[in-house]
Amino acid sequence: AATLFAVGNVGQYFDAAAFIFVVVVAGFCVTVGGDESAVSKFGAGAVRAGWLGSIIGIIAIFGSAGFAAGDLSQIGAALAVCTLTVFYGYFFQNWCNHPGRIGFRPAAAWAWVPCLCFFELTVIRSPET
Repeated sequence: AATLFAVGNVGQYFDAAAFIFVVVVAGFCVTVGGDESAVSKFGAGAVRAGWLGSIIGIIAIFGSAGFAAGDLSQIGAALAVCTLTVFYGYFFQNWCNHPGRIGFRPAAAWAWVPCLCFFELTVIRSPET
């Protein structure tokens, strides 16, 4: 939680469309047959939904007018939003694996955070030249 507040604006970690995408796709994963519990299926589906949402977001960035024009302010904001789906996916997976406490156990779940923070500090918040 300290990482979220250390970066600055906590509101940048909330996007309704990304959240809904992860929840809906993970909800469909619960219907898949198997021996696992519905909660485990939801957690695993949330990670897959997060990566799928991120790939869709990256494709949308490459097809946008901001990317064609080289407008880094638009690209940076869109990249931050498309990585939120991965964040939400790992959040739900860890919440499903450890109900009652929110704990992020694997380091891989946070591996992209320093990259995102560096990108935000260098590209999005850099003064206009």
